[in-house]
Amino acid sequence: MTSESEGHVLELANELDGLLTGQVTPEQFETRYRAKYQAGVVPHDILDLIASVAHYLSDADIRARDAEYRNMQEQEMRRLIEALRGGNLDVAARISFLGPSS
Repeated sequence: MTSESEGHVLELANELDGLLTGQVTPEQFETRYRAKYQAGVVPHDILDLIASVAHYLSDADIRARDAEYRNMQEQEMRRLIEALRGGNLDVAARISFLGPSS
């Protein structure tokens, strides 16, 4: 991974951490990454991860009413953040937020 890609990966991990802790709203996250995508500054491997995160974002209503589903998705988000911070994109790519990753 190049240092530029590594920077994008760590930035994404920090944004996701903020999303999980409530420091970043879903709207802020979507706006930032839409702008980065339109500017062409998001690497393709990150774009694939953003697609999985979009599933997480779209499930807010389910998380609000289903504690078990919320716990699973929050655990998966923590796994994604950890994988990104560790530079392990293979593990990150397996996280879909549909169920526990392997």
